[in-house]
Amino acid sequence: MSTAEEIAMLMGEYIATTAELKACRQRVQSFRQEMTEQMAPLRRRLDELQTAITDYLRCKALQGVR
Repeated sequence: MSTAEEIAMLMGEYIATTAELKACRQRVQSFRQEMTEQMAPLRRRLDELQTAITDYLRCKALQGVR
């Protein structure tokens, strides 16, 4: 195999690998976006629960002061 043929073969492999990498990055980005969207309601609920717990503990602390 000539040097030119080897270079052509390597360039073809490089292009194919680059395309695979680009597709993989796109899948990762899509997955991240999907997970972000799915987590949003859970994060809101967690914030609500944290606020409720804090309010409850404040109320209990005030009852103990009286």
